[in-house]
Amino acid sequence: MLKDTPAFQVFQSSVSSSKFGVGFYIAGNKICGANNNVGQCGDHEIKNSSFDFNASGGILAIRTDLCLFNDFFIGNTIAGIRLMGSNMISDFNYVFATQPDSSDLWGDGVVVMPWTCPSDVRLKHLNTFDSYRAGVSNFGSIVKLDKSMMKCSAFDIDNESVAPGTFGPAIPPTTLDPSTKDEGGNSCGCPVASEACFAVSSGGLAPPPPVAASN
Repeated sequence: MLKDTPAFQVFQSSVSSSKFGVGFYIAGNKICGANNNVGQCGDHEIKNSSFDFNASGGILAIRTDLCLFNDFFIGNTIAGIRLMGSNMISDFNYVFATQPDSSDLWGDGVVVMPWTCPSDVRLKHLNTFDSYRAGVSNFGSIVKLDKSMMKCSAFDIDNESVAPGTFGPAIPPTTLDPSTKDEGGNSCGCPVASEACFAVSSGGLAPPPPVAASN
């Protein structure tokens, strides 16, 4: 586990699994990860005076500059990759079968959220498969999608505005609207990802009404 160390770090070729918690938790760092396998990370709630949220997932990065290449996230709870107030460049990453938490919420391939400021991420050659909820969800942040595939999710992309204090006192401090940019070459659908991708709002964390199957 890499946590709260100021120097630039690299983690690679590791295997992580945690029944109650997160595979990798990273805060306030500059980190690159490559060729890692993170799976079956379970349900874990964090509560303190600053924030109140479920810290589960394959990787959770808070206020971090992150790059990921050729990593695999399999069967994790809440999200395969979860960012809060972080910047990320992602290339050739794979997220499989993300599951909801114990309240039947979340279950997204990639979750992009604010802290005191928005996250800003570029997802290139991202591949998500069988996400319980969204392939990619954007809560009041900036997401750029490039040559990515979201296959067999309940819906492709979730865009949500975030009100002040949603994730804790002053997190975020102001209302933030999502910005999701299609940089081309993206595909979605089920059982074959051969259709255009659509961004919708579920009105929160619950699964949205069913999306019509692709022809």
